[in-house]
Amino acid sequence: MANQLGYLVKRANGRYYTRFQKADGRWTHESLGTVRAAEAKVLFQQWRDRQLRAQTLQDEQVVPVTLEQLAREHLKRVESHQAASWLIKQQNYLDNYILPFFGAATLTTDLTPRRIRDYVDWRKTEGKIRAVTVNKELSCIKAALRFAEERGYLLESPARKVRLLPSDSIVHDRFLSYEEYALLLDKAVDEREGLRSTLFNDRREWIMLACNTGLRPGEQRVLQFGDVDPEHGFLRVQSKPEIGFHVKNYQHRYIPLSAQAREAIESQRAKASGSDFLFPRPDGEPWGDIGASFEELVSGARLQKQAAAERLTPHSLRHTYASWLAIAGLSLRRIQELLGHKSITTTERYSHLGANGQHPYYFELARCVSNGFVPRFVTSESSEEVADSSQVIEGKWWRRGDSNAGPRDYESFRTAF
Repeated sequence: MANQLGYLVKRANGRYYTRFQKADGRWTHESLGTVRAAEAKVLFQQWRDRQLRAQTLQDEQVVPVTLEQLAREHLKRVESHQAASWLIKQQNYLDNYILPFFGAATLTTDLTPRRIRDYVDWRKTEGKIRAVTVNKELSCIKAALRFAEERGYLLESPARKVRLLPSDSIVHDRFLSYEEYALLLDKAVDEREGLRSTLFNDRREWIMLACNTGLRPGEQRVLQFGDVDPEHGFLRVQSKPEIGFHVKNYQHRYIPLSAQAREAIESQRAKASGSDFLFPRPDGEPWGDIGASFEELVSGARLQKQAAAERLTPHSLRHTYASWLAIAGLSLRRIQELLGHKSITTTERYSHLGANGQHPYYFELARCVSNGFVPRFVTSESSEEVADSSQVIEGKWWRRGDSNAGPRDYESFRTAF
């Protein structure tokens, strides 16, 4: 009998492999793609689980379905578990590219890794699109075929052996200085009078809240007054399935409110006209994409740049919030919690920010979100710690202080909602 469950081996190149026997009796290797023992053990166990499941399904006989049927079932699952925006994107990928290429009537069992790689090559060459976009479409294929595995339409997804392309995404590292932030707020006030009621005219409050809370544009768009606890000074970021909104990575979080964030919220509360959303359209529903309105404001303030990596977008306001906190010396772990990053690796992009370009407000904001934490700096002349967070010091090196993980009385605060 063939040993299809195999065992774990380490080869001379330092990589780990599974060694197993095929149905015809021949032995072969399959790379696990890692040189770390702990990771290899986890991957090997996952590989064995798939083999066991495949044997079970083989005994029960797999019932393949057409790709069109799989796509519809997969989209229903996405609709119930993920954000509406991701549902729209996946539906676009499936209807306009994936199904036409593979054929809607193609059976799930007819797909091969080679055919999926052909799709990747076709999209990259014929579509003339960047690798980051191709990877999104490939991720859609992988997710649909994993779903097919779960439903018993496949023994094993052929997409498992197809790797994502090296990313060519543009990293936007630019953030607003406090002077640029103040300039944008003034510009938004000056232009407000000339805007029609059908245009987004709450840009000042939007910018003020985003730069003081780090909310993603999608999170801020659906923010409601019920998410704000003015008594305790926090707002809550949570999924709202009833309107098709899910927090990215399901990282629900609480964000302390600075004085400027409170000002923006109270300004919107004073203008509220029956809608529970902080930034409603005239019909009471939340605004959609405000990118064009933001672009107009930034260009009018002469802050926009031509280079793609230097351009300001609504997401740059979230980047501004994190950058200010990093410059003020807040720990990366605390910044990760405030931003809702699933991995600390994502937050480490802010670790290069030193003590240059400081502004007293950065320290005020850091003190607010860390319950009184004061960053500690060491100058080149003296090791004396600075207690006044508003004092700007030019030192050759500096160290971060630890911050509290959240509100001191977190449990009672959490149950207050």
